[in-house]
Amino acid sequence: MRKIIRILPVVIIVLLFGFHPSLYAQKKSLNQYDGTDWLGETPYASGFKIGLVTGLMWSAGVFSNVIKQEIEFLEVGLPDDYKGMTMFLETSISNLGLFSMTVGQVTDGIDVFYKDFQNRMIKIIDAVYVIMAQIEGKSPELIQAQIRYLRMQPISEEKVNWAKAKYVAVIKTNVEKNKYPSSITSEDISMGRISEEEVLASGRFIDKRNVVHLLFCYGNYY
Repeated sequence: MRKIIRILPVVIIVLLFGFHPSLYAQKKSLNQYDGTDWLGETPYASGFKIGLVTGLMWSAGVFSNVIKQEIEFLEVGLPDDYKGMTMFLETSISNLGLFSMTVGQVTDGIDVFYKDFQNRMIKIIDAVYVIMAQIEGKSPELIQAQIRYLRMQPISEEKVNWAKAKYVAVIKTNVEKNKYPSSITSEDISMGRISEEEVLASGRFIDKRNVVHLLFCYGNYY
């Protein structure tokens, strides 16, 4: 199981960003393309969009199915303590699959997404998953937080480490005071124990029900 977790980032990069040989000669890697590239006016713009989205969806689907099958195989005979971990991984991998959309839905959604000039620097790979969240009916509150997080990129390593350290410190204080749930809540933010920006910088969002959501960032912003 640990071996699978270690190789996941490598597999994701190979499958998601290496799907079309004709693109290898490009100066940019595929996880660097953003709204400026998407809106570029060239004779091949339409083919670029369709090819990019089709390749991403195909590659993500293959990756999701292959890893899911491997996890199911490894689950046989695992102690019960590991079952929760494998279920979490399975859910996470399924979310990468892009199974709930069509190419037309994605390209139309990205066209609309990049009409907002504030989104132009968000990478296309991340825009695709924002569109998926919209199509799947995720809460507007969560989607807006996700977009804000992507607009904040790149976040310096120093800032991320500071935000994560503060996040953990607040949780630790809550546990010591026997406050439950033992996680950050909207009360912690409203009382100034941690700022909303610091929570976002740590890669998380806390909704009104105090449910913690992990935010994604697949693009290369450096």
